[in-house]
Amino acid sequence: MQFYLILPLLMGWLLRMPGRVGLRVLQALFVLSFVPVLATALRYPVTYETPFYLFHPQRVAPALFLDVMYFQTHTRIGPLLLGLIWAWMRHRDVALPTPPARGTAWALGGALLALSWAYFPVYQQDSWYYQHFSPWLNLAGQVLHRNLFCLGVLMLVLLVQAGGAGGWRQACGHFWAGAYGDHFRKWCFPCI
Repeated sequence: MQFYLILPLLMGWLLRMPGRVGLRVLQALFVLSFVPVLATALRYPVTYETPFYLFHPQRVAPALFLDVMYFQTHTRIGPLLLGLIWAWMRHRDVALPTPPARGTAWALGGALLALSWAYFPVYQQDSWYYQHFSPWLNLAGQVLHRNLFCLGVLMLVLLVQAGGAGGWRQACGHFWAGAYGDHFRKWCFPCI
């Protein structure tokens, strides 16, 4: 509810700004969005001093983490701002020049960023992450996790939106054509 009350008004104001000023404001707000997550975690040390797998009804009440770090708008504002960045770019129809080599770097960087945070081993009690548990490493993970995962997803979305300036689609087209023949590619993947 807080998102729908505040951020659409912010977006309307930012879209009226000249040039890329609105985009720069959103980018600055995204960078600053790490601060409330850090401040909240430091205010409630149980959130980072407790291994994540212990937030279970039979061990430590999950509400301690969920109510403080998960459900609060100020701790989730980063991904929402990334969505606004994408909306700003779509609204302004910003061209995203990504030659094939750069497009591949974007795809790999975005995929690596998203996958590394999606599969970060905080849920497995016997993972390397808990062999020598560090509250400070856990704090860093909590502060960075959601924003960096969503940044990786945004990188992939922007690449697809730009069509990799032809590079991403061409690379996929060459892959499918080389692997299965051009007729199969055109029949199964007409958009490529």
